[in-house]
Amino acid sequence: VDEVKKRNIPFDIIAPNAHFAYYYERTLIERLHNDVILPAVSQGYSNIWLIGVSMGGLGSMLYLKEKPEYIDGVYLIAPFLGYDEILDEIITAGGVRQWNPGTYDPVDEWERMFWQWIKDEVTDKTTIPIFQGFGRSDEYAKGQTLLTTVLPENRIIIIEGGHDIKTIKSLWDIFLDRGLYKTAK
Repeated sequence: VDEVKKRNIPFDIIAPNAHFAYYYERTLIERLHNDVILPAVSQGYSNIWLIGVSMGGLGSMLYLKEKPEYIDGVYLIAPFLGYDEILDEIITAGGVRQWNPGTYDPVDEWERMFWQWIKDEVTDKTTIPIFQGFGRSDEYAKGQTLLTTVLPENRIIIIEGGHDIKTIKSLWDIFLDRGLYKTAK
């Protein structure tokens, strides 16, 4: 928030406390929609971006999957995008575009559902700009790197650093300084 104020960028920001229980109980999308997005829309906001850090990146993408009509852009900062087992399966298959998710239960196998959506709807098809930034040494770089294979190169920011506050802050500063938020659907 301070970096936005320093730059005099005309953003209004809401930072919901979307802790792990919202993900575990699968109420994140409903809560975010009813408690944040719909009230913003009813107040006249029309250019709504989701900025998701770490697990919030996953949450931003899950919301975008379910309610894209409300979102004008997404910036994923050091996102957590799944566990090694599914990521290794996708890598072994030759990448997101070549991977076949097979038959699965979307409730029990959320990662498979998530990556199938990325394969089917994000790869070359989404009209909503998705940006991603992460550090080369991020502990979740495997999933982040897979996502870069389906995003336009000009929407990817990779810097030195890990999954830490310093790297996250630098990625946020780069996004703001480059004016990437001016991209809209």
